[in-house]
Amino acid sequence: MKTFSTPTRGRSNFDNDSDYLNTIPDPRTPSPNPQRTSPAEDSQDPHPDLSNEVAMLSTKLINAINYQTNLDDSLQHSRHELEAARQRIAQLEQETQQHKSMISSGALVNKAEVDTLKQELAESQKQRDIAEKGRKEMEVELETLTSALFEEANTVSKKVPIHTLYLLTRIRWSPQRAETLKPSNVRTRN
Repeated sequence: MKTFSTPTRGRSNFDNDSDYLNTIPDPRTPSPNPQRTSPAEDSQDPHPDLSNEVAMLSTKLINAINYQTNLDDSLQHSRHELEAARQRIAQLEQETQQHKSMISSGALVNKAEVDTLKQELAESQKQRDIAEKGRKEMEVELETLTSALFEEANTVSKKVPIHTLYLLTRIRWSPQRAETLKPSNVRTRN
């Protein structure tokens, strides 16, 4: 039987640590299966399929180990993402709690409420402006009427002498009442 030797796999044969941990065989090294050169050697091997089966099982084992490594990496990545998500959730819950406390304390108000209050304020301002305009118009009208009344009173008082007023009141009211209203400078006839 032919023997062969494989180079030792020490750390000096690898460029970095990741090559040392790799489970895929280096294609530059000779394979662990002996190279058969002739059919006569095949007849010397009592179980020719056994070597092929060992090689196939070794390949499956290497693939399974690689798959497990990938799954472990995915698991670690998923755990890291889960932890980051939990921290983000905790942060958002804290912000939500702060937001709710600010709303309940009155520091924040809903936009809909603010819009409603703005509309009510605008409507109130319009009504106030209308009322203010009406008040000013009434004041002007009152001043006009007051001045017209005083002018008319002055005109009437100039036209009608006081003794005529006295006579009108005497006819209209009783004699006792007329005496109390009698001006001191008016002469009466008896």
